[in-house]
Amino acid sequence: MVYFILVFGVFLSLYAFFAMDRESKQKGRLSTEPLPPFQDAFPEDTQPSVDGSMLYVLKESVEEQLAELKKQKETITFLMMRVEGMMKTQNTKESEMEINTMHKDQDHALSEKDLERTRLHNEIYALYDQGMAVDEISKQVSKGKGEVKLILNLRN
Repeated sequence: MVYFILVFGVFLSLYAFFAMDRESKQKGRLSTEPLPPFQDAFPEDTQPSVDGSMLYVLKESVEEQLAELKKQKETITFLMMRVEGMMKTQNTKESEMEINTMHKDQDHALSEKDLERTRLHNEIYALYDQGMAVDEISKQVSKGKGEVKLILNLRN
C-alpha cells in the first residue's frame, strides 16, 4: 500500500511538471527560464520591494517591542504582588478591628499584652504571605528565627 502511494505521488509530480512545461511553451517561454520572485503574485503597480535591510529593520523592531512587553509584564507582576501584599495587610488590620470590636461587644477588654501578641502574629503572617524568608521576617520584627517559625506553625 505504501509503495502504491509513493508511485502515485511520483506520477502526479511528473504529470504536474510536464503540464507546466507544456503551458510555458504555449506562452512562448523556455521551460528553463526562471521566473522572478513574486512576479505573478502581485499586480505590476503593487509589487513589493523586499530586501534584506527591510527584513532586518522589521526584525529589530519586533525584538524591541518584545523587550518592551517583557518589561511591562515584569512591572505589572511586581505591582500585582504589592497590591496583594497591601490587601493582605488590610485584611490583617480588618481582622484586628473585628477582634477588638468583638471583644468590646462582649465587654471583655483584651490586655495590652494580648493585643501586642495578635499584632505580632498578624504582621508575621502578612510578611510571610508577601514571600519574605523567615530570616528577613525575624530581623524585621526583632524576634528569633525559632519564634517566627513557631508562630508560622501555629497558623496552620
